[in-house]
Amino acid sequence: METPQQTGRKAFDPKFVKELLSPNTWFIEQIKEWGEIVLGVECENKYKIKNETGQQIGFVAEFSDHSRFYLGSHRPFVAAVFNTKGIRVLEFERPSFLFWSSMKVLDGLFNSLGTVNRRFSLLDRKYKLSTEENVNFNTVYSKFSQFWTFELLDHQGEKIGQITKNWSGAVQEFFTDADNFTIKLEGRGTQLNLKERSILLGTAISIDFDFFENNVCYSALGTLTGFING
Repeated sequence: METPQQTGRKAFDPKFVKELLSPNTWFIEQIKEWGEIVLGVECENKYKIKNETGQQIGFVAEFSDHSRFYLGSHRPFVAAVFNTKGIRVLEFERPSFLFWSSMKVLDGLFNSLGTVNRRFSLLDRKYKLSTEENVNFNTVYSKFSQFWTFELLDHQGEKIGQITKNWSGAVQEFFTDADNFTIKLEGRGTQLNLKERSILLGTAISIDFDFFENNVCYSALGTLTGFING
């Protein structure tokens, strides 16, 4: 499965999202266009979602406007999530922001499933994950000394999984700026329901935009424009 053809939208139904959300390990691979690599022009983000065996089980496509050229990672966007049949089953909506990002997680018919909110922390990084009833069910936390790792904590502060930015090697990181992540659940984390897993998937996308999005764009003529990442 590569980029799917959209075949419609669906409300949150296990039969449409089970293959996508059931694994306890996901690999999220960002796809870079040649225009981005060669010219340095930032395009809308796209990601493949794979399970622990490397099989592609979904696809994420960002929809945004020209604001990505001057707002960088602070831009507003919608990220649509497709299953292997090309059905739009989830949607991540994030408005523009000044300091702390906030993302809504919706099903394919725009019904709310929950939110991902970045919280203030002086040196560390922290997110609160909440259901549609505004109940905080997990925290994602990353120490200043662990820049590539975000731990998933339950209400007792016990680690039940983590989101890890995968290092692709100096050459690939420099030339492609492609961001790859692993989401791994462990212990009680494997008992998260499908809605909670959909919010966790949205968290990984939000983390990519917040901390690993390229905010330096070059035009075809090589003119540098700086953007500040919050």
